[in-house]
Amino acid sequence: MTKSEPLPLTPDEDVVFREFIRLDVEPNHIPPELFVGFLERLAKEVDIPLQRARVATQGLIDKGKFDAVDAGNEERIHHEREIIRDLLLHDPEIRDLLKNIVAEMNANKT
Repeated sequence: MTKSEPLPLTPDEDVVFREFIRLDVEPNHIPPELFVGFLERLAKEVDIPLQRARVATQGLIDKGKFDAVDAGNEERIHHEREIIRDLLLHDPEIRDLLKNIVAEMNANKT
């Protein structure tokens, strides 16, 4: 096996990975205080014991299936903020849309 080939998933890792994909979430995006409850529900949903779900999730992280450490995250966020700033500065339709969203949010607060 070469370095570029991904490691095969165990059956538990596969089923847990599919559930993470279905839920469109990654373990590192779940607040730590909610993670245990989330993992309990995930284990129940895929019908495996909690400990196996924990091991499978850790195996997925170890195999690089999730971004355990977002090294380029700050750069990506900066780039996305620049795009948003440019849109707000130069696109009147986006500015009007943002004004409407803010007005709706303020109206819902009262």
